[in-house]
Amino acid sequence: MPGEPRGHTRTYFHHLVRMPYMLADLGRVFHPTLNIIDGLIGQAGMEWGDGKENGPPVEADTLIAGDHTIATDACGAHLMGHDPTSDWLAPPFHRDRNALKVAAEGGFGTVDLDEIDFESEVEAPVGEFYARLTDSMETVHSWQRTTCEQGLFYRDHRDELVDKYTGQYILLQQGEVRWSDPVSDLKRSRRKLSGDAPDQAMYLKYVDPEEAEDERFGVYERGLERFDGEKLKT
Repeated sequence: MPGEPRGHTRTYFHHLVRMPYMLADLGRVFHPTLNIIDGLIGQAGMEWGDGKENGPPVEADTLIAGDHTIATDACGAHLMGHDPTSDWLAPPFHRDRNALKVAAEGGFGTVDLDEIDFESEVEAPVGEFYARLTDSMETVHSWQRTTCEQGLFYRDHRDELVDKYTGQYILLQQGEVRWSDPVSDLKRSRRKLSGDAPDQAMYLKYVDPEEAEDERFGVYERGLERFDGEKLKT
């Protein structure tokens, strides 16, 4: 990511629900005309793994190039053995939505291989790629649901929060501000900041009277539509 966006630390956008939409926006904003994926050696399991059980290397001996960032990544996902049209809950999207599909739904690119001029000298999958489950699916479901709830709580209580916390970053949990600071760097894991409610998400938000970042709260409404009360719809 080029620099710190609008003064936020990068981790401000490393947030459940928000992040796949941010990634889709980045693709649209920069819209590179040449996209090259170095897939000579990849990594399975997790980002920044130890090269052993927690993130083993995968020798894929593959290079990918394309003229649209979403289509190129969709081809890359296919070669890794994943379905680029799949979404949250389907591997490897254990924690959040598929940013490529989010972009395509917004009219930027496609994840449908039949719509992409795709030629390959290798067969999929080029290696064994997977994502580790770091938390139980019950916990992830709760984080997804309560992130959406807190995002909508902010929207509905914005005026009173602006009166008290203008120019600060806040963490909302269960309708209460658990943390606030002028700098977005939490310095502590939300796993610890969540206290005695570790299954309740902590929604990080910059309190701006102008709402310059123009967060689309409809995303949180649509997110809640996946749930029937506290349970995921089947």
